[in-house]
Amino acid sequence: MDALLAAYDEQVRGHAPERAPVGSVVERDGPAVRTHYATHGTVRHSPPGKQTNPAEVTRLIRRQQEAFGARGEPAEWRAYGHDPIPMDEPLRAAGFAAVGPTRTLLIPSSTI
Repeated sequence: MDALLAAYDEQVRGHAPERAPVGSVVERDGPAVRTHYATHGTVRHSPPGKQTNPAEVTRLIRRQQEAFGARGEPAEWRAYGHDPIPMDEPLRAAGFAAVGPTRTLLIPSSTI
């Protein structure tokens, strides 16, 4: 299972799309990718490394808040339970709130 999660992290998370969704603006900020949709936005991030400094995480979150705040857009930031450094606590400390049910990532495996 660890290999499948690692493949998901490597191939999907933190990548900017080749073409932005129609009407959106995509910006990269280090490990984070912001997508602005004019009415709201999303943040996707690469997994933080085990050696990531908590102050770096706090600065990253703050920069995203400032970018969305400048546009007057609320933002969604998904946290992943398998990250080596959990993002949920720093996000809550920055004012983000969990909304809706916990989601499960389903990964097909050719070994089944």
